[in-house]
This record gives sequence, C-alpha cells and structure tokens, in this order.
Amino acid sequence: MRLFVLLLACLFLVVGSAFADILVHKDGRRIEGQVVRRTASEVVFKTKFATLTFPVKDVLEIVEQKTREQEHAERLAAAQTAEDFYRLALWCEEHKFRRRTREYHERALELDPDHAGANVALGRVQYKGVWMTPAERDARQLAEQEAEMRERGLVQYEGRWVTPEERAKLERGLVEHQGRWVTLAEAMRLKGLVEFEGGWIPAVEGYARRDLAAMSKLAGIELGVAFGTDVMVAGDADVPALEAIAQRADRARRWFGEKWSVEPGLELFGGRLAELYAFVDDALYDRTIAHTVERSRWIPEGWGAAVAKRYGYTWVDPVRLSGATLRNRPDSHLDGTCFHNFGHLMAISIGYDGRNLPAWYEEGVACLIESVAHGQNTVFCRATSATGLGSSSGSKHRPVFDDKAMRDDGWRARLAAELAQGGIEPFDALARREFHELALIDIATSRAILEWLLSREPGALAKFHAVLRHHAPAQPARVILAGRDRHACYDAAFGAAVGMNHRRADAEWRRWFRAEGLAGGAATER
Repeated sequence: MRLFVLLLACLFLVVGSAFADILVHKDGRRIEGQVVRRTASEVVFKTKFATLTFPVKDVLEIVEQKTREQEHAERLAAAQTAEDFYRLALWCEEHKFRRRTREYHERALELDPDHAGANVALGRVQYKGVWMTPAERDARQLAEQEAEMRERGLVQYEGRWVTPEERAKLERGLVEHQGRWVTLAEAMRLKGLVEFEGGWIPAVEGYARRDLAAMSKLAGIELGVAFGTDVMVAGDADVPALEAIAQRADRARRWFGEKWSVEPGLELFGGRLAELYAFVDDALYDRTIAHTVERSRWIPEGWGAAVAKRYGYTWVDPVRLSGATLRNRPDSHLDGTCFHNFGHLMAISIGYDGRNLPAWYEEGVACLIESVAHGQNTVFCRATSATGLGSSSGSKHRPVFDDKAMRDDGWRARLAAELAQGGIEPFDALARREFHELALIDIATSRAILEWLLSREPGALAKFHAVLRHHAPAQPARVILAGRDRHACYDAAFGAAVGMNHRRADAEWRRWFRAEGLAGGAATER
C-alpha cells in the first residue's frame, strides 16, 4: 500500500505544473494552459510552448478543468476495492495511461483473485473453477490425461498412447492398416503409393516417373515433365510448354469422355497415366523409341525403324504411350502431334482387348481430338503418295486435298464441292482402307461422318464404337475383309447409333454435311 501512497504524492507534485485551463478565443481556437494574470484589459496565459497575452475583448471564456494527471490521481486516491482498481485500469486504457493498466489489473487480483474482468484482461483462463494462465491449464490437462491413460493400461510410443501389445508391434516396424498389422512398405502399397527416390508418391505418378527415368536415360538428358489429371507430358521442351500441352490434353479428355460416354478417371487408360513425350531434338526422339520396343509384346519387327522416320507414334500395351518429334516443322505442329496421338490413344483404349479398330475411324477421332485441343489439324496418318491408293482403295481417279486446306478448315468447302459433284466414294470403300491407304480426302470424309454422329442424340458415338470393338478382327488386321461380315458390322454399328443401315447412313451424312456440317460440326465446341 505504501507504493500507492508514494505514487499519489508524486502525482500531486506533478499537478502544479500541469496545464488545466482552456482559453476559448473569439476566432474559435481552444488553447490549453494556465492563467498567469488577469486584469480588466488583458489575460496573460501560459502554454507549454510560450506565455501569451490576449486582450480581454478577444477572450470568449476560460474553462477550468482537470488535467488527465489530476483526474488519474483523484481516481487512484479513491480506489479501494478490486472492482475500483479494475475500473481504474479500464480508464487508464481509454485515456492512454497504458503503462498503468496492467499494474491496476494485478492490484485488482491481489484484492480479489477471482475477479473475472481482471483475469480475462491479463489473458488468464478458468479451468475447473480456478483461474490460471493458459500454460498452467495445458500442463494440468496433460497431467490429467497421462494419469487417465496409465489407469487404462496404455503406454506412450512416439507421442501417442497405445496398448503394450501395439507398442511391441510398432517397435518391430509394423503399422496398422485397416485392422491389419503390416510393414510400412506394404501399407503404402495398400494405400496406392509406390516408393520413388526415397519417398512415397501416388502409384500412377510413380509408374509414370519410372518410365520417365528410363526415357531420360535413353535420351541422355534429364527430361522436363508436367502432370495433368490423366496425362504425364515429358520431353526436352520448356516445362511451361509441357504444362500447356497437359492442360489442353485434359480438356480434350473431358470432351472425349462427354461425347463417347466415358466416365472420368484413369480406368480408360488401364489405371495408368497416359504418357505423352514431346521432343524438339529429333535425335532424342529416335533414341527413346527403344523404350517402347523393349517393353511391348506386340510390336512387329521393323516397327521401331519405321516410326523413327516419322513425326510420332502411339502404343497402348502395356501403357498408353505416345512419342512426337518436331522434325523441322513449326513448334505448333509438335503440340498438334501430341494431341493427335492422344486422340488415337483414347479411341483405342475404350474397351481395349488387343484388337485393332478401323483405320478411318481411329484417324477421324484423332483429328477431332487435335481440333478440340489445338484448334487446328497439323498432322495426319495417311498414305505417302499423292493419291494414297493401294490394293483395296478402289478408283484411281480420286480428289486430291492439300495439307493447308485440312489445317485451316478449308476442307469443309472442298468436301462439300466433291459431294455435290458425286466425287466421294461409297462408305464401304473407306471402310476397306488400311492406314497406309488413307488419303486426305478419306480423312476429311472420316471426320465429317464422325461430326454427323456427334450431331445426333447423345451416346450415338459410344454405341457406334461398342459395335466396332465387338466386331474388330483378330490381330494384326484392322479391316474386315469379307464383304458380308463387314456390311453386317457397319449395319449393326450405324443401327445402334442412329437406327440406319450403313447405306442409308452413308446417304444421310452427306445430306447433313451439305446442309449443316459445312458451317462447322460438333467438334468446334471448345
């Protein structure tokens, strides 16, 4: 208590020099200070900066008031109870005597340890009816928890409470997974993870990264990588470019899933990420082909040498994989090849059972996917000759399309003109062609037929595809050679999709294209 008496005495000493009066000037100013002298003609007024003299006629009034120090001293002198000191602390906080605030809260608690306001103001909490600091509460809770756990027969292991039997298993390196005690590695695998470079990552990413490591080793450099929802895109291009390919591939996958009635997810790709490799350096592309050749059971002799001369390739067994190279083309063509190949992979993957789909259909799907992802078509799987004629191609006097028309959508007008002149062969001629027999006119026709199917009722393409897959010939054939069997296949496919046999469907898509498809089909929905 002597401390407060001394403090009060000091405060009264200060009051003598404090400014307590307010001089209100007729010009509106309010000046704080003390009256030194007042006469009939003037007022001498001392501020903390100077002593000023004002004519009486210029002074509206002089207001006598207490200074903060005076009011503080009076409140302190009057404080007796815990509530008084608590209220004084609140007043100090409000009037910027903050250095005194904590002191008065503590004084309140000296007088009443259970004063709620002062306890809360000092950051204390109530636990089981007792006020304490949060640290004290936490320590008490921990002690109580430990006592309860030990009473239940539990012991601690690495910061958690377990039974003695569980601790023995944990000390042997076992972990609990779905009610079973297994090794950590087995638990990770059961969770869908695989070990990669000293850590555990999702299995689909781990498998893809292992393939990437093998590809990097063959290429002789560390390849960049980007992951989409359903794809891994890797290569010697800049990572932002790879990321852009992955994002657009995911967009194409969503569009494909909607149009072909395929659920989202990796089931389409056999539970793995599709792998798209894009190379600016042709030599790296050539070296990495060996990775695909070595892994597959189905690649025919000479396949690796053949694709080394081309812009890219696709393979589906044991993993959906594509390789693409720039080969002296514009950069956009490398992206286009990735998307085109991705279209092949998706078409092949629906119901994949090792058998091949018709060349015209698979190429048409690939062109649609490239258009959706890329906004144009830059690559075509076709014959190398101008006409693209082969042993089963039919007439040798066929229209010749140029690459530019196919890329900039000019093929629509060109195809419409040929349809008007009767220059497009019956559908059965297209259905008999192998990849090496396809010409650009065939690819344009294929795309038009698929766009027509897309314009029909939802699910038409899914039904069409299911019949093609059901009737697919045995490896390595793509074409059903027997005319009766081929006609039966396409009658069933068009029948399931649009309720027509193949001849009527052939006539209908032509009519539709001249009337509606010329302006841009369903594949323009991007």
